[in-house]
Amino acid sequence: MAEVRKRKSRRRVPWGQILGEPIERVTALSMVDGLFEQEEKRDKYRRQIEKMSLAVQFRKMCLVKQHYGIEGEAGWRPWYQLALAIASEFDDGLKIIDPPPTPTGKTAPRWRGAEGLELLRYVEILKQDAGSGASVYSILAELRGLAPHRYGRMSLDALEANYHVAKKHHLKSKDSGTKKRSHKKRSAS
Repeated sequence: MAEVRKRKSRRRVPWGQILGEPIERVTALSMVDGLFEQEEKRDKYRRQIEKMSLAVQFRKMCLVKQHYGIEGEAGWRPWYQLALAIASEFDDGLKIIDPPPTPTGKTAPRWRGAEGLELLRYVEILKQDAGSGASVYSILAELRGLAPHRYGRMSLDALEANYHVAKKHHLKSKDSGTKKRSHKKRSAS
């Protein structure tokens, strides 16, 4: 049985069929060869036919530029833009894209900054009012009631977790700041 080969299909061009058929140069040149016996005239007309073929090719390239919305014919910039537009369609490595959005579920950095410090201050003030026997959980529940616009949308468990993130971060930064200051005092004396 004969081996059946699949014909490779050509990838369709992004601009469709706007360019039409290929530019035929050979038939016009063969007509010129038959018309003129003098080689000089033949060469002159060959060059003219070549120029006409290139002009048709240029007009077709202008159609492709128009397809991509690129304007201008002078200078290298519009032709570079055209080459880049065509290459970008075939290879994603040339495309310029926006970075993916940052995940919205990560709140830890927020609590390591000014908001975390503010939360710690509120909890300290409420602790002093409630006395030493009050738990952090009950104080945070009270804080949610006092500032619903700020903490009311957060679950109590999430607020408690954020409180501990803030406390851990700000205690660390206090300790490292104290060590640096005491080290400086020693070297000054």
